[in-house]
Amino acid sequence: MISAYLEEWHFFLKFFDGKAFAVMAMMMTGGIGLRASGLAPERFIAVFYTGLGASLLLAGLLFGCNYGRAVFAATV
Repeated sequence: MISAYLEEWHFFLKFFDGKAFAVMAMMMTGGIGLRASGLAPERFIAVFYTGLGASLLLAGLLFGCNYGRAVFAATV
């Protein structure tokens, strides 16, 4: 848990372990390879990245809402 760390500021790579880095590297390699190979049409790639971006945006907004609620609850 992040709040269990004693230091206030942390290097962002500290939150990932080896398995997470391996998954991220495989996903990036696969995405770059898929685009470079031409196996997937441009329309598929556009829809995929639009959906992925929307999902990440919504996840970030939900995180922000939950963080705001936690901060507000801590002050009351």
